[in-house]
Amino acid sequence: MKRLLVLFVAMSFLFSGSAFATEATKAKPAATAKETTMSATGKVTDISDTMLKIERNVKGKAEIMEFALEKTYPKIAVGDKVKVSYIIKDGKNVSTKLTKIDLK
Repeated sequence: MKRLLVLFVAMSFLFSGSAFATEATKAKPAATAKETTMSATGKVTDISDTMLKIERNVKGKAEIMEFALEKTYPKIAVGDKVKVSYIIKDGKNVSTKLTKIDLK
């Protein structure tokens, strides 16, 4: 009789432990994907309230990059050299920060 009682108590501890482990894994929030911020430096070829185009040199070849702007930059004009920090969202380059580079 004692063996049966000990076996019953051991089994109840075993199953209750797995139930707590399952609840603990369900309680954790899902990890969100981090957005990677990238940057590009180049000369402004076109700018509007919603779009920016820069020309940059990559391995001796000129490349045009387009960025969607989340806010306006009134102090940036065509011909200025800028550094653009951006993320890729829905297949588009979205500017997060735009900095004018002073040439001295």
